[in-house]
Amino acid sequence: MRSIFHLNWSEKRKEIIKKCQKEQKQLKDMKDALLFTEYATEQELDTKTSKEIEQIYHEMRLERES
Repeated sequence: MRSIFHLNWSEKRKEIIKKCQKEQKQLKDMKDALLFTEYATEQELDTKTSKEIEQIYHEMRLERES
């Protein structure tokens, strides 16, 4: 019984780590796009939360599409 629990925990842990890595990559890609387009500076982004960066990124995308 213990080994089944351990296996399930191990799989869950792997899933969580994979999800976090994906989110970190997405955040990095958004930051890179904001810096590349000069929509924001690195200093500005350093003071923002992940959600704020995501919001800024989507604002930039909307402006560029219109």
